[in-house]
Amino acid sequence: MNIKKCTICGEAYDYCGHCKSGNSWKYYACSQPHFQIFVILREVREGIITEKEAGERLKSMHIKTKILLPSVAEVVENYISKTKTKADE
Repeated sequence: MNIKKCTICGEAYDYCGHCKSGNSWKYYACSQPHFQIFVILREVREGIITEKEAGERLKSMHIKTKILLPSVAEVVENYISKTKTKADE
């Protein structure tokens, strides 16, 4: 087992690189929801989805940004803010 740090929240967790149990998401994140965030942010960087689409997906996850790394929380909040309409304000 190896100790890794979640790329989304920074929390330490156990990871076994030799296990083939289908938990490859554990290479990047401590939990499946955090891996979902990781994938969404990567898809924006790679031009697969827009920032607004990312914001819609992230908003639907009801993320508590205070538990995320500050740099990740800032990006997540920025993308979610792009989904707001005048009716939301």
